[in-house]
Amino acid sequence: MQTRRYEGLAHDLGRSRLDERDGIATYYWDTPWLDACTPAQARHLCDSVLAGILTFVSWLAHERLPVREIGLPYPEPDAAIRAAHAQVFGPAVVYGVPAAYGRFDAALLDRPVPNADGSMLKVLQRHADELLAARLRETAEPRIVTDVRREVAAQLAHDRARVDDVAAALAMSTRTLQRKLAEAGTNFQAVHEAARQALAEELLRDSRLNLTDVAFMLGYREQSSFNRACREWFGNTPARTRERLRTETRARGQA
Repeated sequence: MQTRRYEGLAHDLGRSRLDERDGIATYYWDTPWLDACTPAQARHLCDSVLAGILTFVSWLAHERLPVREIGLPYPEPDAAIRAAHAQVFGPAVVYGVPAAYGRFDAALLDRPVPNADGSMLKVLQRHADELLAARLRETAEPRIVTDVRREVAAQLAHDRARVDDVAAALAMSTRTLQRKLAEAGTNFQAVHEAARQALAEELLRDSRLNLTDVAFMLGYREQSSFNRACREWFGNTPARTRERLRTETRARGQA
């Protein structure tokens, strides 16, 4: 479930799904790219994904997990490659199937993960959810909103990022910019504030910048104004927000 939810953050090569019936679980990995691949490319793509998954789950379990069968969606290769597959996947490898898969006893799904850390999971999951929300917003929102947010972030440190400045940078009149944003269901102030908040989080993660620098780069000329904004955005002071972000960064590094 975690893989299916967050897989798009890692790559767009394919998607995972799991089927469980009669005590047997089958992990499928579907990819839309096989038709565009040469035979060698198709083999390398599927081999690397399934070998990576098998290696990773065995690392999580602290032992090599038994696999009943591996399916590879390309014609049977020569003897040398088949021998390599047997060494990596085991002897039960099937070729020419519709999608790559690994089949195993469903009871393995109920085994606990050694060294699991519930508190760490919450931190990492929250960060992954934030990344996922940002990705979905970027793909779902109209182009004009993305363009305005990017331009606001670029201009903030130069004490610009006003609507006239952003409109000029995007080669349109202020009235046209406001109309396009209204058609997208938002307005300049809302996009400006969202861009400022996202940039604030990014800058606070950078330990090389002191809080005065961060405030300046966000377009604030008074530290007190930045402090109030941080409380509205993150529910805490800039210093405490930075500490939280650093904790999350360390957690990701340890994971």
